[in-house]
Amino acid sequence: MVYSMLNQSKQVDVNSDEYRHLQEEVTTYEMVLLQTLGFEVQVDHPHPHVVRACQLIRASKDLAQTAYFMAHNSVLLTCMCLEYKPSVVACLAIHLACQWKGIEIPVSSSGKHWWEYTDSTVNLDTLNNMATEFLEIYEKAPPKLKKKLLNHLKGK
Repeated sequence: MVYSMLNQSKQVDVNSDEYRHLQEEVTTYEMVLLQTLGFEVQVDHPHPHVVRACQLIRASKDLAQTAYFMAHNSVLLTCMCLEYKPSVVACLAIHLACQWKGIEIPVSSSGKHWWEYTDSTVNLDTLNNMATEFLEIYEKAPPKLKKKLLNHLKGK
């Protein structure tokens, strides 16, 4: 799937030598990756953090569902769940949902931003950089997947 996203203009015949070579190369890299990770491949997902953060900020049902959907897509489309802590990815999902819905969550009475309650290492620059990265990946997604994402975000 990643190959097809990155090389949309080039179709590879599944019966070709090129395809078999790519398949062998991917298998080899998968084994290297698994060995490097010591076959520890459990990934903590951002979804529970999204739910907790949405409860904390008293997000509307619509915002919470959109944030959850963005967390789901961040796991499907990106490697962010491997690069960042799940609480950071959850902050990204809520940030993206707020941007999409045009919602600004006010600073708390103690002067803290909402994301500081979810993960104290997160700041606005981090969220904006991650959002840019996510949107760049989204732009390369197959049209069918992009349409599904847009339809969900528009509430269809």
